[in-house]
Amino acid sequence: MDKAPIVAAIISSGITFLGLSIAYIQWRRDYQIKLKKIHDEVSVEMIRQCMNSYSQLFKKLEPFSQIHKDTIIEKPDKIRECYSILQDAMYNEVGLLSSHQTRIIIGFARVCCIK
Repeated sequence: MDKAPIVAAIISSGITFLGLSIAYIQWRRDYQIKLKKIHDEVSVEMIRQCMNSYSQLFKKLEPFSQIHKDTIIEKPDKIRECYSILQDAMYNEVGLLSSHQTRIIIGFARVCCIK
């Protein structure tokens, strides 16, 4: 019995499998590169949006900085205003974009306004 056709079929199958494996590996590499690019673009956009919303929040909170402590002590309404700003921040863009730790800090700052 001639084994040449069987050997040729096995070699042909092996070459086909090797070619498909190489094509799959190349496709996965290209996919990973595209996925990383998308991830980087989304990360940059998230950071940009966070910086914009944080800068707006800090502009609103500037009247409550250490420089203005005498005014805050004299006018208790200022503390309620600070509470309101932090409350709005928690449930608006700042709260949506911030990390869990940042939301906790904003929450604690808000609670401090009450006490």
